[in-house]
Amino acid sequence: MFEKFTENGRKAFAIANREAQLFHHEGVETEHVLLGLIKEGENVTLKIFKALDVDVKELKLQCQKAGKAANQEGDVEKMPQSPQIQHVIKYAVEEARQLKHSVVGSEHILLGLIRETEGAASTLLAKQGITVEGVREVIAKLSPHTV
Repeated sequence: MFEKFTENGRKAFAIANREAQLFHHEGVETEHVLLGLIKEGENVTLKIFKALDVDVKELKLQCQKAGKAANQEGDVEKMPQSPQIQHVIKYAVEEARQLKHSVVGSEHILLGLIRETEGAASTLLAKQGITVEGVREVIAKLSPHTV
C-alpha cells in the first residue's frame, strides 16, 4: 500500500502507529498521523508549516491532547487504521497525481489530512488556519527539488 510513498511518508505512518500504541488506542487515527508528520522532522510538511507561520509546538500539543496521551510504553505492533486513515491515503495519492508528483510525500499526506474532515487532524489544522489552498500554494512555491 505504501510503495509509492516517500521514505519520510512511510516513517510518518510508522510513528503514527507508535503514537496510537502509546495512547492505548485501538487503531491509528488522523491525529496520530499528524503527530507522525511533526515528529518525523525531516519532511516537506515542516517547511510548509514554517511558510504558513504555524506554531508547530502548539499543534503538536493539541494533537497530543486530542489523543489523550498516556505515559505508558506499549508493545509496538501493527495497529489497524481507521476508515478516516484510508480516506487520507486515498486523498494523498490523488493530491500527488494532481500535482504530477511521482511519489506520495508528507505534503500530500498533509493535504489528505485536511481533506478528511471526519478526523481530529482536520479540525486541529483548521484552528491553525491551514487550508488546502494555502498548502497547495506553498507546495507550488517550493523548489521541485524539495518535493
